[in-house]
Amino acid sequence: MNREITYMLAVVKYGGITRAAEKLFITPSALSKYVHTKETELDITIFNRIGKSFQLTYAGQRYIDYLKKDQELRKKMRLELRQIQQQSGGQINIGFQNAEADFLITSIIPRFMKEFPNARISLKENATKKLVSLLQKNELDCVITAGINSNQDVQERIIRTGETVIVAPAGDPLFTKPVEKPEFHHPWLPFSEIHRHEMIASRRDDYFRKFLDNYLVNEKSEDQPFSIDVTSTHTMLMGVLNGLGWAMTLDTFVKNSDLQGLKMYSLDEKPNNINLKFLTMDNINKSPELTMLNKICMEEFK
Repeated sequence: MNREITYMLAVVKYGGITRAAEKLFITPSALSKYVHTKETELDITIFNRIGKSFQLTYAGQRYIDYLKKDQELRKKMRLELRQIQQQSGGQINIGFQNAEADFLITSIIPRFMKEFPNARISLKENATKKLVSLLQKNELDCVITAGINSNQDVQERIIRTGETVIVAPAGDPLFTKPVEKPEFHHPWLPFSEIHRHEMIASRRDDYFRKFLDNYLVNEKSEDQPFSIDVTSTHTMLMGVLNGLGWAMTLDTFVKNSDLQGLKMYSLDEKPNNINLKFLTMDNINKSPELTMLNKICMEEFK
């Protein structure tokens, strides 16, 4: 292929066989034979011969266009394969919140390892603020989080947008009939209904815990309206499933838990949507691993 595009572009550039052959350090007869053989092979006329001048036909121009595209594609392929060869045995450091832990470990990482079997994975679970700090110090390569990032130097890619919901056991009796509202993705309940039920709380620095504190603590005028306090989203949902209380989280986390028997309800005056994000410091296109990990997250998270 290299010889093909080199020979043909030389004939195009110099407008004839003699001058092109001189620049290619081959005989004119060898170059002429090569052009004729290629035309026979493709069953087209690549050049119109006007005296000693060679001018591209329309078919010949399209042929040259495709040769150039093929050349660029091959360059891109060689670069990408070289990067994979150089980096596929390296280490990738991934930061995440506890809410993503189960799905990340059971679904995302196994699929990633099929693509990069020689890669070494380092996982760090923490709050978003701490994870972003580690990302800035180059101690992490990426962060997967639904938390708020206020750092302008960090690049964000949205994996999925979820809605804040209340999670209850399916079939749990309600004092208020849920309402279908077009702007919400789930049946809507007022806070007056939520106040009637025990709530399972996440850790105090968690966004949803703060949300509950603002609405429930103020309403009940109590310091601690929660009978169960957990650190893991999975533990919280298992508590709900077993009738220990209701909980607040992102519908994305409930969908990806694959737990059966849970019911989601929308709340508040308008949907409280939160983006699950893939954070990096550099352009992920520089790293085949990060590009693939981001792609897998976008495909796997529901």
